[in-house]
Amino acid sequence: MNKTIHFIINPKSGAKKNNNILPLIEKHISNKWEVETHLTRHAGHGRLIASYLAKEGAYMIVAVGGDGSVNEIASSLVDHDTLLGIIPTGSGNGFAHHFNIPENLVAALKLIDNGNHVLSDIGKINEQYFASNVGIGLDALVAKKFKFYHSRGFWSYIKIATSQYFKFNPINTKIIVDGAELIIENALLISVANTSEFGNRFQIAPNNSHADGQLELVIFTKPPLLILPFTLFRFFTKKIRNSNYVSHQLTSNITFQKFDHIQKDGDWLDTDMKEVKLSVHEQCLKVVC
Repeated sequence: MNKTIHFIINPKSGAKKNNNILPLIEKHISNKWEVETHLTRHAGHGRLIASYLAKEGAYMIVAVGGDGSVNEIASSLVDHDTLLGIIPTGSGNGFAHHFNIPENLVAALKLIDNGNHVLSDIGKINEQYFASNVGIGLDALVAKKFKFYHSRGFWSYIKIATSQYFKFNPINTKIIVDGAELIIENALLISVANTSEFGNRFQIAPNNSHADGQLELVIFTKPPLLILPFTLFRFFTKKIRNSNYVSHQLTSNITFQKFDHIQKDGDWLDTDMKEVKLSVHEQCLKVVC
């Protein structure tokens, strides 16, 4: 009996792409596999479907959507033998980019059909999981605005980020890193990364390992306005480690105790959490890439 690939499709993510996905699955997934498709109906539905399938021993579950969809499904596969496949159709697709999974649907389906996979860590935020990153800076505020914005896509994100940059008050706070207090001043971003990218090729932690048992703390201090474009350029060209305004530190445990906004894998969290503890769960995901 052939093994089954379950495609969990978020119809609201990349709607035009997802309208074409079913005939492409039929065409490009070979007959060595059985195929089942599942459409999500609301936020959190993908997690419920994936959790049920994983407990039933599903061989592979494919997230068809953006980083939010990946988060839901990856969170359900922790410590299961089920493979995680990804067809990236979202706005940012940071997790998929880290694993060099192409946005071209046919190319991504060929990876799924091959079935090769690697082990990956996953981050933990209190009792939840994050696949890519968590942040409490400008990124979290932009994620909140983007959630309620009238359109999706890269340029919508840029428009929101630009407008919020000039309104944002830099963060002055203290966090706990591996048991030691760290004072932070004048920060735009305070992010904790399991992989390398926010999304849209914005690399906050270039060459960050997804399977080293560590997270990477990234602090972006607000630069002078004239320096800002050059600093942003470094993020998009994987040269941000050379910037005087960005620091990187490997760690396994971080605690945030004061924040106005927080995002997880690009999604704003509507939460009243007063304290956030971040840790890493080692090599508990099998990612097809």
